Formats: sequence, C-alpha cells, structure tokens
Amino acid sequence: MLAIVLAVLLGNDLVRDEAIAHYARLFAESGYGRLPRERAGFLLRERDGGLTFAPWNVSDFARASYQGAIPGNAIALVHTHPSSHSPLPSARDVAEARRLGMPVVVISRDGVTVARSKGGVEWLMSAERMRGRASETARGPVSRHTPLLR
Repeated sequence: MLAIVLAVLLGNDLVRDEAIAHYARLFAESGYGRLPRERAGFLLRERDGGLTFAPWNVSDFARASYQGAIPGNAIALVHTHPSSHSPLPSARDVAEARRLGMPVVVISRDGVTVARSKGGVEWLMSAERMRGRASETARGPVSRHTPLLR
C-alpha cells in the first residue's frame, strides 16, 4: 500500500508494475510492433489506488479510435506504434497530450515513451525493461482490465 501511495504522490503511476503489465498486454495485442496495427486505451487510477486499463474499440486493422467522454479517472492515453513508425510520440501525440491535459504514452518495440501534458517528450523505459518487469508482474496477482462500454 505504501508503494501505491508513494507512486501517486510522486507521479510515477506510468512506471508502476501494474501499468507496465497493461503496456505489455497492449503491445502483444498490437503484434509486438511487427504488424501495421495500432492499439490504444486509457490507463485508469481506481479509488483504491490500483491501475486498470480501458481498451479502445478497434475500428480497423491499422488504427484504434475512440469517441465519447474520457473516463474521469483516466490518467493517461496509451497507444502502440508499429515498427514502421518512430518510437517517440508524434507531433500529433504531443498536441493531443496538451489538448487533453494528460500524458500520451507510446509503446514501441524500442520501449515506452511519453508526451507530457505540459510539453516535452521522454523515455520511460527500454523494451527490455518493459518485458522484464511485465514478466515479473505476470507471476504475481492478476492485473485488472476494465473494458469501455461503447
């Protein structure tokens, strides 16, 4: 519990084990960057401090899209980039982070990066670290997955 409180206070939700497990699952669903396939969703902070993930509907093979209100407990928009795209957030990702007032996390075969809501882009972790932390988490309790009703 102390780890969850510290992560929330320090703003490290994006690198918590729960978040990384959601990133790894989303990246697997996208074909690990080898396919021209995008997957996306919202990372949510629940009342108990836990993190869940609300995936977007897949509108076609290559793109994920979302229409509707952003969940009130959303703390980040998360999406994948296929290997044919830069591992860094695009100019559109940066603009969307500013517009939404929340980080936009990008998962690629090179690692996890983020466009911050107040500007700036940074690396959160390498792909090796994501895979290692996700496999460690997979041996622990099952993470929660919250589907969006559309």
